[in-house]
Amino acid sequence: MRVEQADPRDYDAIVRLWASALPVDAIGRARFYGGLLCDPAFRNDSLWVVKTRGRHVVGFALISAPTSSGRKLGAIAVDAAYRGQGIGMRLWAAICATLDAGESLRLEGIFPHVFIPGVDRTQYAAAWSWFLRRGCQPQLPVVAMERRLDDLPRDHIIVPQKVATTVEVGVLPRWLRYRALETARSFGPGWERAVRETWQCAVSPERVLGLYTATEVLGISVVGGYGEPLGRLGPIGVVPAVRGQGWGRALLYYTLRYMRAHAVSRAYFLHCVEGSPAYHLYRHQGFHVIRRFVPMIKYVPNDRKSGDASPGLQPRG
Repeated sequence: MRVEQADPRDYDAIVRLWASALPVDAIGRARFYGGLLCDPAFRNDSLWVVKTRGRHVVGFALISAPTSSGRKLGAIAVDAAYRGQGIGMRLWAAICATLDAGESLRLEGIFPHVFIPGVDRTQYAAAWSWFLRRGCQPQLPVVAMERRLDDLPRDHIIVPQKVATTVEVGVLPRWLRYRALETARSFGPGWERAVRETWQCAVSPERVLGLYTATEVLGISVVGGYGEPLGRLGPIGVVPAVRGQGWGRALLYYTLRYMRAHAVSRAYFLHCVEGSPAYHLYRHQGFHVIRRFVPMIKYVPNDRKSGDASPGLQPRG
């Protein structure tokens, strides 16, 4: 068995292994080539593989380029026929060796086209135990939720609606796009990227809604971001100054009706901290949990010597 950085000739084999080993989270060739490989968080050492002597790919791992909070693990899997042979450990050692002393490896998702924000303990119980044995520390659970839209009126609500005297909710006007990006940036870099890249996809119908005045953007709601199905919700939120006044609820309700007006039967999203105010808002609006994920973090000791293969782990034959 040999661990190495993936070669482009390995990519189709990785997609096939991904589908068989992670069936609930299969990515498919279109998202792999059109989304993942074009992602700014992807670089040459993001994909690692384990190959047999016959050059058959039997394991892979995906990690992000370094971020301000460390590197992110997007996915890791081993062919079912080759499990129990130390292949996962060898992959783990290889990716941990890319980390600097004091850095962290976070299992919380970063690639928008992958959508795995942590370990699903129901679907991948063995993986949960495996990561715990590797010293990964669980964080607050996050949930994926969905809501059927059959009970919403299927009327066309393309025109903006009044929320207050000077505030409207609707498709964000083009002349406010720069202001929208400023607002998104204040929420976090992932928000700004989601808004910008969704606009750059230039698909119909419009995918970025919001709360706005003539000069300000007070809330943002992305539907079908990154060219994904229109029923995919988020990110969605309002600026701190107007929270707790029902405006977030108004933006969410408009968003759901907007989806329904475009023949969407199901709204869903994949990341919300369980028990948070947003979680309770979604529950109040008819959403229910469909999956639970637990983000995890592996810290690299500050005293790790340069050249160590991994933080306390050694490859096995």
